[in-house]
Amino acid sequence: MTIIQPNKNKNQINLVISLLLLAIVVLISQGIYIYSQSVTLRYDTDKLEKNLRELEAQNAEIKNKIFTFFDPENIKRIAEEKGLIEEKNPQYIKISNSNNVLAGR
Repeated sequence: MTIIQPNKNKNQINLVISLLLLAIVVLISQGIYIYSQSVTLRYDTDKLEKNLRELEAQNAEIKNKIFTFFDPENIKRIAEEKGLIEEKNPQYIKISNSNNVLAGR
């Protein structure tokens, strides 16, 4: 006579199936999370690249203004507007090192 005990096998199979389903759910959740992070990272990268291009354009504009301001022709024009004249033989004040207060410290 053969006695079959299906309840013992059924509990083990249910446990294995439950663990496999749990593993599948965890893997799918991780996949969705990683995909979401990669999309967010791509969006942030595009936003930063756009901001970088805008800052580079502003930097170029500022450099252009600086070069225009220090252009020799512009400096001569400003000097003439302010009534300044170019000194052909300037005389400089000379200070000896012995009179320097900070030199001895």
